Amino acid sequence: MTAVLRCFARGAIKTGAQDRSQLSNDSILIMSEPYIARESITADTGTPLTSGADLSANAGARLLQVQVQTGKTVHYRISANGDDTVAADTSDPIVAGDNLFQWGPAHFISFLEAS
Repeated sequence: MTAVLRCFARGAIKTGAQDRSQLSNDSILIMSEPYIARESITADTGTPLTSGADLSANAGARLLQVQVQTGKTVHYRISANGDDTVAADTSDPIVAGDNLFQWGPAHFISFLEAS
């Protein structure tokens, strides 16, 4: 079994315009466009896979959006600020669906499909 993950490095979340007649909030938050970098990763239950340099090379990246294939769950581990990259294992947190993580230069993320 495998799980396809789509990863997007983004600059920020910003305040967007809204129609005050439809919403009661004082503001809405949207992800900045366009994304800075992207990578597709196919994780499986046997060997953890780690993101490549494209996602971590840009100094402007502040968020990582991870979209997990529908119906799948994965374990993840983020290595930050040039720390040794540690592979995800079954004791790490699990995510599914659409997720946002704090991100920056020299950050890497590792995935292992949850069985």
